[in-house]
Amino acid sequence: MKHVAANAAVVYFAGNFDTATQRLMGRHAASEGFLKGFSRYSGVDKFYCYTRSREEHEKFRAMIQGFLGREPSTAWIPFMNLREIMRPGCLYRPGPNVGHFAWERRRLSNRAYSLCGVTHTTAEHQIMDAIGDLLVAPVQRWDAVICTSEAVKSMVERVLKAYGEYLEQRFGNPAEPVLQLPVIPLGTDCDIFLSGEKAAAARQRMRAEHGIAEKDIVVLFVGRLNAFEKANPLQMYACVEAAAQRTGLRFHLIQAGWFAGEFNEQAIREGANNLAPSVRHLFLDGRDPAIRREVWTCADIFASLSDNIQETFGLTPVEAMAAGLPAVVSDWNGYRDTIRDGIEGFRIPTVMPPAGQGEDIAYRYAAAVDGYATYCGRSSQFISVDAKRCTDAFVELARRPELRRAMSAAGRRRARELYDWKVVIPQYQALWAELAARRQRDEEIVPNRPGRPPQPLREDPFSLFRAYPTAVIEERSVVSLIDGYGADGLKRISTSRLARIGGRSGDDDSDVAQIVSHLETMGPTSVTELRSLLPHARRWSIQRTLGWMGKLSIVRIIRPQTDSRAAAEQKQAREVATAD
Repeated sequence: MKHVAANAAVVYFAGNFDTATQRLMGRHAASEGFLKGFSRYSGVDKFYCYTRSREEHEKFRAMIQGFLGREPSTAWIPFMNLREIMRPGCLYRPGPNVGHFAWERRRLSNRAYSLCGVTHTTAEHQIMDAIGDLLVAPVQRWDAVICTSEAVKSMVERVLKAYGEYLEQRFGNPAEPVLQLPVIPLGTDCDIFLSGEKAAAARQRMRAEHGIAEKDIVVLFVGRLNAFEKANPLQMYACVEAAAQRTGLRFHLIQAGWFAGEFNEQAIREGANNLAPSVRHLFLDGRDPAIRREVWTCADIFASLSDNIQETFGLTPVEAMAAGLPAVVSDWNGYRDTIRDGIEGFRIPTVMPPAGQGEDIAYRYAAAVDGYATYCGRSSQFISVDAKRCTDAFVELARRPELRRAMSAAGRRRARELYDWKVVIPQYQALWAELAARRQRDEEIVPNRPGRPPQPLREDPFSLFRAYPTAVIEERSVVSLIDGYGADGLKRISTSRLARIGGRSGDDDSDVAQIVSHLETMGPTSVTELRSLLPHARRWSIQRTLGWMGKLSIVRIIRPQTDSRAAAEQKQAREVATAD
């Protein structure tokens, strides 16, 4: 595939890319990995950061510099500065909720640039709502949400289908998604995993440090130690224990991650000791970069029996392949795409109850009786792997070092061929190039209508609440200076904190000074005349500036001359001003 150096601005919140966080999750590692891969393998000449503050942009810049090892060329695109996104031509959001950004874009133009998101977990309320929003938000055929596995694509399509059927029933018209849903896997940096002499030395050092003999079998799990939201380790413990009993070999089970709260820690440690009493258990802090780098070398077998609906891809099996570890994984969502049964490891069949038997679980979650963690944990209680096949896999790998070596070599090859960021980033860029081409040729959905709000549920407050005031400031409204508020009065009142509540974004204090000066000299003046005093770029906001001046009791704004009383008021105002 020919490499296309297409570019995108990255929606950046530093916390989403931070793997040093105490609550490290897969999406953090995936987002950091993407940015690292994009920095090194995209071939672009500038990196665009769409973020809320210059401080966030500096963190983005520092990350890029760390990945490249040199000073990068970056550009900060502040939130709301939508025109600048047109330069790279695409906005990349490291999550599936791109509908919000489609509404933002509509304020400029649906064709201004493309949007691209990616799935991580899809079981959360807000994410399922965001997927449904793709049917009503102004997303276009030149937008995409990347699905990291065929399984998660199926789930996304199911949500869209069910919600589309409801919308059709409600409004009488079919509702179908128009955006693209390509399948592109997450990636990893294969070069960071030790091999050869370095791996052998690290293996010897770690085993000695933890009292593991060379002939002992080490099974490794890497990831959050959370039985609710990640994987219930019950069957892993039982199957490793059964394998140890059948082989007579000394088994060690290393779990490298972090405990999600006291309850999880107590339940997991207790389960490990009770369900696998002959296995030696080691818990290591997987947030430590040194442990994350070297723990792979210590092991003989990687295990991840995911049973949780929050999983969509599963990065650790790919990392295990890159590290050269044969894997025993569940045949579950994205794992099905990565590990080939009998080649890079063993994929253990899974079963779950049929549709219709989880309605109470869904209802409890929807009604906020259960939170996200309980929803995931409650669902996973009824999902299992084939325990016999799983035990057999551990036994076979423990007894056959030559099979472990063959699967190790196969895994390293597969990781480099399919999942190295060097391979994955060009797929992103090819997609962005395709979206750009669609933006030029495909029909636009829900184009803007002149005079109508681009985002109906976020309309201009002065339009949405226009029935609230007595009147609005019109072109024919007459503005006069209130006695005692010349330049000195303006300075005194405008410095009050009460005068700056909420800020005055887009306005300029020099405009206020100029208006006051004019009114002092010329007396009552129409809004139309005052508009001509301002620089062309700020004339649009004259009524807003006058509204603020009225708030501070600097000026009085008289309604247009629609009745004799108003006319008399204007005449009186001019006479008073002339007499003064």
